[in-house]
Amino acid sequence: MSTTKPSIETEATSKTSYWGRLVSPWARFREYRRQRAETSESQPWTFKQFQIIALVFFLFIVDGIDSHMLALAVPALAETWELTAADFRLAVSSGFLGIALGASIGGVLSDKYGRRPMILVLAFLFGPTTLAMATASEPNDFILLRFIAGLGLGGCMAPALTLLTESVQSARCGIVVSLVMLAAPLGSTFAGMLAAFVIPVLGWQSIFLIGGVLALVMATILTLFLPESPVFLARHPDRKDKLEKLVAKLGIDMPEPSRPKTEEKSSKPATSILAPNIRWVTTGILIAFLFAYVAGGIVMGWLPTFLREHGYSLSDASLSLSVWSICGIAGSLTIGVILARRSAWNVVKFLIFLAIVCSLLLAVIFHMPGTPSRLVSFSLIGISGALSSALVILLFACAAQTFPDDIRASGIGFSATSGRVGGFAGAMGGASLLVYQGGLWFFICYAVSLAVVLAGLMLAKKHLPEQAPS
Repeated sequence: MSTTKPSIETEATSKTSYWGRLVSPWARFREYRRQRAETSESQPWTFKQFQIIALVFFLFIVDGIDSHMLALAVPALAETWELTAADFRLAVSSGFLGIALGASIGGVLSDKYGRRPMILVLAFLFGPTTLAMATASEPNDFILLRFIAGLGLGGCMAPALTLLTESVQSARCGIVVSLVMLAAPLGSTFAGMLAAFVIPVLGWQSIFLIGGVLALVMATILTLFLPESPVFLARHPDRKDKLEKLVAKLGIDMPEPSRPKTEEKSSKPATSILAPNIRWVTTGILIAFLFAYVAGGIVMGWLPTFLREHGYSLSDASLSLSVWSICGIAGSLTIGVILARRSAWNVVKFLIFLAIVCSLLLAVIFHMPGTPSRLVSFSLIGISGALSSALVILLFACAAQTFPDDIRASGIGFSATSGRVGGFAGAMGGASLLVYQGGLWFFICYAVSLAVVLAGLMLAKKHLPEQAPS
């Protein structure tokens, strides 16, 4: 039996293939860097981009301050008017209803009339209504005012996030979204500190006067310095000169001059998100937002009570939300850096998997006899808080990158509304979970909600249009 000796050419080819496989990852990386250097994504940040980021950031801070004004004033109001906190439940609830509806309305109108005009109208809306609350003489006086203010507060989110993401390079959308989403919690924190100082000295009216003036000042600054979105300007050929100047200041690529076509009429952005070509994408994203906020509502509404019923001290139970929130800030910043290098769609599945694992571990340790170790439980709570906040950032990044330009604000707005509904449902449903003995069902329901988020995102990704990022 004879054997054939490999030729010199065959050996050379084999060696070349072997070494090629070794160096190919590095070669591909260098090619990626070379190609990226030829695009606008490698360009430095511009002053105009920093200006827009700062304006949206401070808008969200004022949003966070104003959204908690009534809740902070209720103890003083109840004492002054000799009422109970329950007498203000309709007034407080009307604000949340307004915020939920405002998110969708603001998104729809900004797709039709522009991002900048709607931001300005809505910003000027919640300033005067907050000022008017200082004249209230009974709880019912707050109901309509708080609802109108909520429309303005909630309505600003979708057009502001849309304008922000359309003013930076696509690879930077994640990091700017993560940054500005931290502003609302910071505003809430500042509002609490401000209320603790001014209400005992100047009375409950002072908090509404300060909040209203801040909102009007912010709206005036936006009027002077906030530009229109370059993507929206590209829809209007008569504004080409303004578009070219803005694009040069932003250092981004020129947007497409024509609007993306959907199968619905462009004059009806509210129904275009359910056009046949993106119907399932929208459905999946709305499901993901709904159950992500259900999970958040369960924990944020009832975690301290849950820990107290499982043997923790009152101080430790109260500390749990601080641990969750502080780690959430770290998670938001971390995911922003990651999104500068990875697509949101590629990161979100792995993150949800980690969050489910953490929630199941919490379910196990709280189901075991005795009080779990403080170090172990708080470590898992902190990790879960970081992953939960990062998940919200990822969802908004996915929405901003997925919906076509002409319905992007509508998509973000309806997604935010879906999330608000989910947060309310999670807070309501979390109470019933506390009747079960042990911690098994409380955290299992949290994990199931996260699994539904993953299912919704997989549904959306499966039906992504070819031009959408995968």
